[in-house]
Amino acid sequence: MSTDIGEYSAEKKEIKPITIATYQIITYRPRRKGLIGKTNKNTNANANTNTNTNTDYPHFALFNERNWGLIIYDEVHLLPAPVFRVTAELQAKRRLGLTATLVREDGRERDAHL
Repeated sequence: MSTDIGEYSAEKKEIKPITIATYQIITYRPRRKGLIGKTNKNTNANANTNTNTNTDYPHFALFNERNWGLIIYDEVHLLPAPVFRVTAELQAKRRLGLTATLVREDGRERDAHL
């Protein structure tokens, strides 16, 4: 039923039994005051170092507080990238990764193993 499908994006914030979101919205980090115009050593590129996923990523926290039945990762070959790796921490009973090709320039194909 279409009433069971929610979109979580910049335009809509619907959490439903089936919720569709992108890596970009889940890993969004607001700019911190005082860092505009300066190099932020704790940017999305360094997502796994010195971060608290529940405070640094406000949308991630919303998804992380639920235990999902199934998470489907589209373009799973992106998952090993530092900016998206944090999304692999989401709690789910089952995970499914989809990709047309699991080839990475950095050789981290095995890191996409869910």
